[in-house]
Amino acid sequence: MTALARSGFEAPERPYPQLTYDPQSARRHYRARPAIVAARVLEIGWKSAGFGAAIARDYLKGADFMASNAPRRAEQLTALLTELGPTFIKLGQSASIRSDLLPPDYCAGLQKLQDQVPAFDEAAAREVIARELPSVQIGEAFKGGIPKEPVAAASLGQVYRVTLADGTSCALKVQRPDMEDTIALDMHLLRDYAAPLASALGVPGELVATADAWGSGFVDELDYALEADNALKFTSDIAGSDLESVVFAPKVIEHLSTRRVLATEWVEGERLDACPADDVPRLCSVAMVAYLRMMLDTGTLHCDPHPGNLLRTPSGKLCILDWGLVTGIDPDLQLSLIEHVAHLTAKDYAKVPADLVKLGFVPEGGEAAMATSGIADFLTYTYSTWTSGGGAAKFNVPQLLDKVNALAAENGGSIFQVPPYFAYIAKAFSVLEGIGLGIDPNYSIVKETLPYISTRIITDPSPRTGGALATFVYGEAKDDAATRVLDADRIETLLEGVRSYAGTVPAQGTPAQGTLAGAETAIAPAGAPAGASAKAPSVGGVDAEVAAEALVDLLLSTEPSTLQEIAIEQTALVQIGRASCRERV
Repeated sequence: MTALARSGFEAPERPYPQLTYDPQSARRHYRARPAIVAARVLEIGWKSAGFGAAIARDYLKGADFMASNAPRRAEQLTALLTELGPTFIKLGQSASIRSDLLPPDYCAGLQKLQDQVPAFDEAAAREVIARELPSVQIGEAFKGGIPKEPVAAASLGQVYRVTLADGTSCALKVQRPDMEDTIALDMHLLRDYAAPLASALGVPGELVATADAWGSGFVDELDYALEADNALKFTSDIAGSDLESVVFAPKVIEHLSTRRVLATEWVEGERLDACPADDVPRLCSVAMVAYLRMMLDTGTLHCDPHPGNLLRTPSGKLCILDWGLVTGIDPDLQLSLIEHVAHLTAKDYAKVPADLVKLGFVPEGGEAAMATSGIADFLTYTYSTWTSGGGAAKFNVPQLLDKVNALAAENGGSIFQVPPYFAYIAKAFSVLEGIGLGIDPNYSIVKETLPYISTRIITDPSPRTGGALATFVYGEAKDDAATRVLDADRIETLLEGVRSYAGTVPAQGTPAQGTLAGAETAIAPAGAPAGASAKAPSVGGVDAEVAAEALVDLLLSTEPSTLQEIAIEQTALVQIGRASCRERV
């Protein structure tokens, strides 16, 4: 019996026995296999030595030289990570939005990191398919078998276009052999050795926790069955809504899909950022609504919306590909995000510190420290810039994320930190903003989010969303029931958002007249009453009747709502005011 076994920590045969990220199990596994660990360490060290020496030379030449040479070094780092393999490609992509960990020039360089490596041979792909689908005869299931060359090769797998027995085209995604062991070994080295060393050298942030978050995401991406479930869930989540007619995930062919093989329908389409069609601005709005719905309603957010994963089909629909990387947004966090937007819109900045605690940006009990750190002032300035004349069109998601990460780095995370979910949200919105700006230089990510937020806080029956609505329309005075009055400008902003939201999705076959105009059907948000959708005019935006019908339905609903309470309260105030006037007369 080995010493490990006698101590009660017998090394498992696989680094992740449960096929989920497990750093403790991986540690036991690799401690019993020091030769494998040493060989990988030597390989990484040998390949990285030249880059490390170049960084050392730059350091000796001074900070100014390091800064001026950073773009060149970023390109070299990108090449190095590609050479080191799949784990490091994924790490580079994840780190590209973490300027609290890397200088901005390196983040910019890593954003160009391509998730593409040389394809593995067709014989290896056949072996994976045979092992995963033992009851399937390749020659019978796929006309002509598996092609010699894939249509795309990425770090974790590659995709073949095959023809099924019934003649339909299929995208067959096959995982690279031994990917679990490859990622497990690299994550073991990064988590148990590299992260503690970097922390000791002064790199800010919770690096072990960051490594765990990355490792969990990477291992989840290896589970194609989970990817299939994510795509199916999105399809289920939008079923019956007006989104169903304009956006979709590829249909999963379940009997040909396993943990390491994924078969979906083949989708013909053009990348949204390179498509010349006139309705691309509309599809950008559809994409924004879909992502807001995922983030604030269904709670399962697609986290890899790079331009190659957003396609415009010949019929004018939006297809979202690659559901391997998603993050969950729990209901409490969804409501906290809506409340935060309402507080910012109402300029109720006194609520911002408590909001940031709920959102995970400020550690529990850190409100007072944050109030004196200048962070609240920064957020106030940023939002006032959005809402000033023309400012929204100049808002830049990557710049905001850089600033937020810099704030976290300045205090080492003790006052302000960047929760993992925010980095994923920022990445998604950054890509959508980039596509929008490529089509329209005045594209505004903030203006695109307002319609959904406005409609959501009007139609959602949640008491917390009702509180957000009260904040939106009353402002800081919302807690003083005796004196509060509706803010006319905010009411106008709210209704304009609802009107715009109703025009986001044109009926199929209707030519889009721009981003929001030309619509004939409205998206009904979560909790919206029947009849909230209405026909919209094609000139000058959407008829106010669309918003009015939704509001009337809500006011007459038998279910109590904040909107009803506001209407009753304001009606009573008007009647009291009239009575007072009559008495004076």
